Amino acid sequence: MRPPQSGDPAPIDRPPASLENPLPPESLPANPCILVVEDNDEVRALLDLSLRGHGFAVLLASTGREGIELYQRSREKVSIVLLDVQMPGLDGPQTLAALRSITPDLRCCFMSGHTGKYTVEELMRQGATHVFQKPFRLQELADVLHWVLRDALTSSKVTSLATAAPSEERRKSSRI
Repeated sequence: MRPPQSGDPAPIDRPPASLENPLPPESLPANPCILVVEDNDEVRALLDLSLRGHGFAVLLASTGREGIELYQRSREKVSIVLLDVQMPGLDGPQTLAALRSITPDLRCCFMSGHTGKYTVEELMRQGATHVFQKPFRLQELADVLHWVLRDALTSSKVTSLATAAPSEERRKSSRI
């Protein structure tokens, strides 16, 4: 992992205040659908299990190309795309660009243990609403995805966020 660089967004240690005062559950769509594009089989399976346990419907893809094809078939269902940054073939940002050519305002969160040639700031400029730094708490993932859904219902502009390096408390929690 690279050290923070000039221009990176300031990290946060906790979710935005809106997560502490959530909208009533009935104001969120029933079983919102998350398209997960992750090349690691174990991580993909863990995300599937965790997200379903938090009330999300989940579509899974192991490559950027597969994610695009799945999105084309199921776009009316998908609320948010969760993309790994570093994948063989099309990486996360390239996949997002292709998805945005279909749906320009598609909500997206990135996740990565190492963002490679991309800085967090670049990923945010490409339209990510959140960048999860692996390892992250699975509860944090669910909370942020619910926040993105609430924000989509209450405003036309998503507030940009970035994550901090894992705190000791986060290291002790469930994570991927």
